Amino acid sequence: MINGDFLINNIQGMQTLHAFLNTYPDIKMPKRKKTLQSIDGASSSIVLDENSYENRDVNLSMTVQANSEQERVMRLSALYAAFDTDSYVDFIYYGEPNMVYKVTNADVVEQDRVVRNSYYTDVKIKLSAQAFKYYKPDDLINVSAGSTVTLNNRFNYSSAPFITVLKAGTVNIGINSKTYTYSFTVLNKWNILCDDTEQWTDGDYDINQEFPKLKPGINTITSNFDLQIQPRWRLI
Repeated sequence: MINGDFLINNIQGMQTLHAFLNTYPDIKMPKRKKTLQSIDGASSSIVLDENSYENRDVNLSMTVQANSEQERVMRLSALYAAFDTDSYVDFIYYGEPNMVYKVTNADVVEQDRVVRNSYYTDVKIKLSAQAFKYYKPDDLINVSAGSTVTLNNRFNYSSAPFITVLKAGTVNIGINSKTYTYSFTVLNKWNILCDDTEQWTDGDYDINQEFPKLKPGINTITSNFDLQIQPRWRLI
C-alpha cells in the first residue's frame, strides 16, 4: 500500500475513490471503562473495572482529486457513500497495512477547495472505531477431530476467534484445558463468533453461552469434531 492510500469497506481510496490521505490519521487511544468510587475514611478510591473499552475517535484529512465540477461532485458523493454505513466496516491505511480498524458513524467535519481555481477538494472526516484493531493476514487454522493444535498469540490481548464446525451434533471444543460445548442439529457448516459485541452461534445471539478467547501466549486447542478457526488476533 503506497503512501496516502487507504481501504474503506474493501473500496480502495486512491484508485476507486480518487482520494488520498494528506497525513497519518489522528487515532485516539480508547478509554478503558472504569470508574473510581470513594470510600468513607479511606485516602484512596477503589477502581470499578468493567474489563472493556469505549470506542475511539479516528480523524481523517484527505484530498479528493477531480478535473471538472461535475467530476468533483460525483467523486465527493462516492467518498461520502463509502463511509456512510449503518454498521462497522473495515478501514485500513498505508501507515498500518496489516491492521484493520472497525469503523462507523462517518461525520464530514469540513470540506474546502484546495485553491480557488482547482477542482481538488480537502475533506475532513471523523469516525468512531471499535477499541480493538485486528491483525491481518488472519490465517485459517484447521483442527482435526482428536488432534491437538497449538497457537501462539503474540499480542498482549486475548483474541475473539471465529470458529467453523464442520459436522452437526454436539461439539466439545477444548481451549487451554477448558471445554466449551455447542449443539448443532442440521448437516451444515456452523459458525461460532466469539466477539465481545457479537457473540452468536449460527447467527443467533446467545447471551447465556460462554464463548472462548485465545489468551496472550500459547493456546492449546482440541475438539471431537473437525474445526476451522480464524484467530482474529487483535490489539489496542
